[in-house]
Amino acid sequence: MKHFPIAVTLLLILLLQLAKSEENLVRDSLLDFFSKLSGNNNNNTTISGWNSTSDPCTAKWRGVTCDKHLLHVQKIDLAALALSGVFDPGTLCLSLSRSLSIINVAGNSLRSSLNFPAISNCSALAHLDISSNNISAPLPDLSRMSTLTAFLAQQNNFHGEIPDLDFTRFRVFNVSHNRLSGLIPVGARGLPPGSFLDNPELCGPPLTDNCSSVAAAESAPSAPPPSPPPPPPPHVKKEGLTNKQILMYMGYVAIAFVAVLLVLIWLRKKAKKSKRGEGAGVESVIKPAVEVKEGKNEYLSAESGQMSASASLMMVASGEGNGMRFDELLKAPAELLGRGSHGSVYKVVCEDHGMVLAVKRIKDWQISSGEFRQRMKRLNQVKHTHVMPAVAYYSSGQEKLIVYEFQQNGNLFKHIHGRKLLPS
Repeated sequence: MKHFPIAVTLLLILLLQLAKSEENLVRDSLLDFFSKLSGNNNNNTTISGWNSTSDPCTAKWRGVTCDKHLLHVQKIDLAALALSGVFDPGTLCLSLSRSLSIINVAGNSLRSSLNFPAISNCSALAHLDISSNNISAPLPDLSRMSTLTAFLAQQNNFHGEIPDLDFTRFRVFNVSHNRLSGLIPVGARGLPPGSFLDNPELCGPPLTDNCSSVAAAESAPSAPPPSPPPPPPPHVKKEGLTNKQILMYMGYVAIAFVAVLLVLIWLRKKAKKSKRGEGAGVESVIKPAVEVKEGKNEYLSAESGQMSASASLMMVASGEGNGMRFDELLKAPAELLGRGSHGSVYKVVCEDHGMVLAVKRIKDWQISSGEFRQRMKRLNQVKHTHVMPAVAYYSSGQEKLIVYEFQQNGNLFKHIHGRKLLPS
């Protein structure tokens, strides 16, 4: 039981270490993201606070907004900072996938990277503004971003067809001034024409320029114009987990394993302790590390070999005990009567002396043998009909015992509550 608080403390330390590792992972992913945006050129005059020795939230990095508890990054606004690197959200969307809701890098000169489709891993993103850059790529798979309601990608070099999406969830959708082609999906025809302007090869409502191949089909009343199938997703090599992410996940597994192991150890020790106190004789339960010498109130210490009178069975009631020795008490059969907050009580039958005794074993009483002896002497001086005198007592560094005559009428608890006191 004493080891359990130590186990809890160890578990808390491991959790704090993992929390610190996660904070470092978020900070490193932000630094990696900005390093690619800036073309790996550190520019402290352009953006302040971003460094490897501070926390993005508590240090209030420029362009970074966190929740009110300063624990989770929610917004990144790096618009119009003359950044000329690449827009690579790969590591960013892995470490901040559940908290990041706004990304704004508009008004720079950013290019796309092979990891550009990884933006769909930002599952909590609601607002994405990558307008007025030099991104040349197909549009990302926005269907996986169910929380996205604002997508601003105008004035870039996006090419290919517009994927078929649930356009009703967008409050803002703008892909104008790009190089998109093909037929505008049917679901997007409720958007304003300005969302699709200046894409020379894009056609269909809400634009006035209808595709010639579709115009004839639309004139026939039999069926609506078919929607082209969505383009196949670009073949992008998936980025594997970083070493820090692997270590973080291994840490979670290690914490779970240690927690289960500590609980099992604690339960096993508790079960052994309960089993040890039931159905055992006094010798197996309370036998001290001493050797009692026959016929004398002395014992031989197993460690020093010196004589002492404090560890033998001391008779305090004159005329009782019938010459019983302590080793005889240890070897007599015993029955556990009950267990309380201060110790356990055993019924001991000493057949050689024709006596039935009640032995109380006191636990966790950190007093010296001399002080215990003085208390027993004072207890023996109390003479009252309602106070049962002790027959003998025993005290050593490991054990403290008080011996009474066994009473057949039960105990005070039984008479008050009307039921047998069960071991606790």
